[in-house]
Amino acid sequence: MGRNNAWKILAAVLVTMTALVGCKDKKPESAPSGAVEASQAERKVLAYTCSMHPWVRSDKPGTCPACGMALVPIFAEAATGEGGA
Repeated sequence: MGRNNAWKILAAVLVTMTALVGCKDKKPESAPSGAVEASQAERKVLAYTCSMHPWVRSDKPGTCPACGMALVPIFAEAATGEGGA
């Protein structure tokens, strides 16, 4: 193996190790699903709407007729502006 190839392999190993070490402690940012589901179950749903087409409204869950995405619930406190943000 030539000296040039040895340097290329060494550089590739160092780049790979750096990438692996940099990504080691990364965890996806997400809320605990049980906590989110429990808090949503306690709130009153006023209607369902599409997040991309807010004029689409339904009284029950389903899909948006415009894009096919799942409709998301609109809760009573979100509609009145009493949300906790």
